[in-house]
Amino acid sequence: MFDLVIDTSYKYLYIALVKDGKVYSERMQEGNNNHSEMLTDCLKNLLKDSKVSIGEVKRVLVCKGPGSYTGLRVAGTVAKVLAHAERIPLWTFSSLDLLLSSYLDQDGFYVAYMDARRGGAFAKTVRIIKGNFETVQDDIYIPFSDLQNLYPDAIYINAVNPQYDIPKLIEKGLIEEVKDVHSFVPNYLRSGV
Repeated sequence: MFDLVIDTSYKYLYIALVKDGKVYSERMQEGNNNHSEMLTDCLKNLLKDSKVSIGEVKRVLVCKGPGSYTGLRVAGTVAKVLAHAERIPLWTFSSLDLLLSSYLDQDGFYVAYMDARRGGAFAKTVRIIKGNFETVQDDIYIPFSDLQNLYPDAIYINAVNPQYDIPKLIEKGLIEEVKDVHSFVPNYLRSGV
């Protein structure tokens, strides 16, 4: 059985199939504000090329944000429909935890961030010591001008060329089950959204 992972929180559309703690198949495609047009075709092609049926998916993991308003809505809607129609659990994860995922075994003090437009950034600060993950500052919206001063000694990880380690994200428990699929709402983080 497989986990189906969906992320459209930023400029990249990322989907993956994970089985037995390993990425079985994945796709990352840069979009031009067209995730809504690309996602269902990418999902169909991923399943077809991997020779996996939707019936072999045991749960859907979707990025809850923060990130692009439209991107979060697109992934959230597709994930909710799949979870409801296939009667499988829906799980979520933070886009910033996803950015951090390839660093989860490397001790350090990290700030993961992505451009939030309008002069702002979404950021999360963590400390990793001997594989233990400690959140110093949870997901926030911050003016870009304040970002570098947030924690000057931290290693900054941006979303420009992301490297993801989905199995590590799952292993470290950085995913959360949605109890009521219909009530899932993305984490937009900005007021007025």
